Amino acid sequence: MTKHKKIYLFCATKQGLDLISLINKNHKITCVITAKTIKKSSPERISAKNFCKKNKIKCKEITNYSNLDEIKNYLQNKKIDILVCISWQRTIPEWLIKMPKIACVGSHGGHQGMYLSRGRSPMNWTILAGEKYFTISLFKIISNDADSGPEIFRQKIEISLTDDINDIYFKCHLALSQMFTKFLKNTKNINLTKYKGPYRFLPKMTPAEGFVDWTRSKIDVYNFIRSKTFPYRSAFTYLNKKLLEIKSAQLINTNFYHKYRCGEIVLILNDKRLLVSVKKGFLAIEIYEKNITNLKEGQILKSINFRKQMKTIIDRHYKTYPKQKLNNMIMRLTK
Repeated sequence: MTKHKKIYLFCATKQGLDLISLINKNHKITCVITAKTIKKSSPERISAKNFCKKNKIKCKEITNYSNLDEIKNYLQNKKIDILVCISWQRTIPEWLIKMPKIACVGSHGGHQGMYLSRGRSPMNWTILAGEKYFTISLFKIISNDADSGPEIFRQKIEISLTDDINDIYFKCHLALSQMFTKFLKNTKNINLTKYKGPYRFLPKMTPAEGFVDWTRSKIDVYNFIRSKTFPYRSAFTYLNKKLLEIKSAQLINTNFYHKYRCGEIVLILNDKRLLVSVKKGFLAIEIYEKNITNLKEGQILKSINFRKQMKTIIDRHYKTYPKQKLNNMIMRLTK
């Protein structure tokens, strides 16, 4: 176990707890910086305080996620060798980047690697688009230009048809813990990869954009649902005005055919899942228990137009970031 390097890790998400465990097995973490959650915090946010207490890791919980002064005051007299900013959904300021003696490191990825997938929700977009691989990178943070590198290591992760967003996070964190160990073994002679090509970006998705379009193919609807599993806001639909949040979906491969309408509840199964008709097929969907009341076979679940949904996302991105060209994957989703 590497004890002599002072490692400070920032954690503000549920997925980040797995990474803390993986890194701390081989390299004692000096301190975890986390932040209190409030009612308005996003679903994936968490304070790591109780987790660290249970695992006997020193932790500093700040009162406000965006309070940089509180972080600065706490760290300014600390001896820091490495800062790990992987589960911290905030831009890292220049003064913080310069604090560690060795490096400030982060992580990012995408189906075409970190440089062509800068921006928001790369894992969610990769699954939603039905891509089969995700490339995760450990990189050195040298400026507050988010996800710009330079890259230290990268690893290609295979996405199986049954993986949801949590599975991909765990696979990536396993890879990152290995890359971090490799980095610590020889921090002085790392060949940083300098990228000279174009950058491409991924746009922000809001919770409201989890509305399902049942008129799409079963694989498209399936990918959409599994890209939005807990801890993110679930994919959802409406029955009349009743909100139905979708916990999971299963592809149903069958020759059974009848002329059902898209979004129609064909069967209510014994385990309370719903067999729902989509374009040229069926999905078995699991609804959260609190939503299962007064459902009947033959009812039609409401759809939204996916192409219009994508156009809203794209237009919003270019209105906010007119110079950040989107990845072609995003544009293909509008066709």
